[in-house]
Amino acid sequence: MVSLFIPIFIILLSGFCHSLWNLLAKKSIHKLSFIFSFQLIGFFLFLPWSLLAFSDIRVTPKSLVILAITMTAHGFYLFLLSKLYSKSDLSMAYPIIRGTGPLLLPLIGTLFLHEHLSYWGWLGVGAIIIGIFTLCDIRHFTHHKDQIGLALLVGLCVSCYILLDKLAMNYAPMVVVNWLSTVGNVIMLLPLVWKDHRLKEEWDANGHTILAGALLSGLSYMLFLSVLKTGQVAQFVPMREIGTVFGTLLGIFILKEKIIVATVITGNRSRCGSVLSTPMFPLSKIITPRLGTGG
Repeated sequence: MVSLFIPIFIILLSGFCHSLWNLLAKKSIHKLSFIFSFQLIGFFLFLPWSLLAFSDIRVTPKSLVILAITMTAHGFYLFLLSKLYSKSDLSMAYPIIRGTGPLLLPLIGTLFLHEHLSYWGWLGVGAIIIGIFTLCDIRHFTHHKDQIGLALLVGLCVSCYILLDKLAMNYAPMVVVNWLSTVGNVIMLLPLVWKDHRLKEEWDANGHTILAGALLSGLSYMLFLSVLKTGQVAQFVPMREIGTVFGTLLGIFILKEKIIVATVITGNRSRCGSVLSTPMFPLSKIITPRLGTGG
């Protein structure tokens, strides 16, 4: 029975680590320089491990295309994320970013990857929609329509690279897929950072948090890939988005962002319901009805 909860714990830990490095990025002075710096560290951190696994890559035209596109998607994701965090609060933007994937990927997984969601799984997808709109203060975005568009675009990039990374692991080891994502990030951000000349300022102010960000980012995605490798996109992605709860609470209590308390309670409850209703294990079919009658 204990083995049933190991993947759940890994996914929740991944979501928590992800929300932490997003918190550090939001607190940084220059978002682009901060994100580029910890990605560059991740590049060298995972390089030795990746080199050892390079011989296991299946090189085909299809695999090269998939790896190239996912590298590009990762790069665009971090570029757009740095722009978004320069404009919007973490507690406002994070739920939309992390909620877009669970809306799109279950449909993609079902239609194109021949995955299956039960009744409770689709109910969970509906709970995510409710959770997003109750967790976010829509009135904030009505005055900043460019921010909601940017947040949705970032979320779309997340959906793309998760789907592509799932496919890429059919051709390359997990650590190589993760390392190639950092390659794409560094290539995408390097010209922008080079022109900006603010790297030294960011390192002087936040050198220790840059190192923490590198570790948290790498750990978060490696944990997620370790579970995604053998599991279904439609099942695991919604579970990982429990990080939305963590991200919103960190934005409120650490960054002192303003958001309606009732909104947080309702949104977090809906998010937790969507996680439990994901049919990753038969146990979820027992837990979910009980949650729904819990008041």
